[in-house]
Amino acid sequence: GPRPWNDIRVREAFYRLLLPQQIIDLAVGGKAVIPTGVIPAGFGKELQLDASETAKYFKNDPAAAKQLLTAANYDSSKTWEVLISAGNSASQTMAEV
Repeated sequence: GPRPWNDIRVREAFYRLLLPQQIIDLAVGGKAVIPTGVIPAGFGKELQLDASETAKYFKNDPAAAKQLLTAANYDSSKTWEVLISAGNSASQTMAEV
């Protein structure tokens, strides 16, 4: 069947569930900056979007996430396995968080 992340509602729901600062605190001891878009902050400010342009997409809202997943008929009983490259411990820690 179709992969659920191909549905924009599922992708938006996951954004609504993420807590970027918590991920940074747990994975790298707070030693990172939350990017304003999908490009890592370390790539330079000239490549970053203004936070005012993207804030609405990164708003934590579990209730909205649940509504989006329901609308997308997301099968919450299914489990997913995440595979990562074992290139370094930072990648592994980030994946675990």
